[in-house]
Amino acid sequence: RGESGPGWPVTGPASAMTGPVASLPVTGPASTMTGPASAMTGPVASLHIDAAATRQFEQAATEARVAWQPGTMFCASGPLYETLAEVAFQQSAGADVAAMSGAPEVAVANRLGLPVVSVTVVTNPCTGIDCAVPAHDEVLQASARAAGDLVLVVKKFIVKL
Repeated sequence: RGESGPGWPVTGPASAMTGPVASLPVTGPASTMTGPASAMTGPVASLHIDAAATRQFEQAATEARVAWQPGTMFCASGPLYETLAEVAFQQSAGADVAAMSGAPEVAVANRLGLPVVSVTVVTNPCTGIDCAVPAHDEVLQASARAAGDLVLVVKKFIVKL
């Protein structure tokens, strides 16, 4: 939604999809997971993104002159691209971007007591957004183009910690 486009980092809250129609905003303490760290097999009550660390990351991106915008990420299991119906559902749930990763990693970091910043690098429009089906080669190319900027931002962010 909005101004997101390939290569634009999006920072902010993530949502978790743990079932066919479950989308939960990220706030508060982490819940327990009922499966291994690599897979969430039970519902997540909430995930926590560190607001102060997120602001530091956003400042680092601004200082690095890397375009970014706040947004909400929707996390679903992968590896696969979203269907038209899933994109429509995710948009109705308030998602700005979709990802195949994020929530499981945040849940594990929360359980370990680690501060978390959620950053998504947009590599492609979701299915149906621009009348195209995502092509994996294009996603890899967009990731490679964004990597240099992301490394620059992460270096500036680490100095702020």
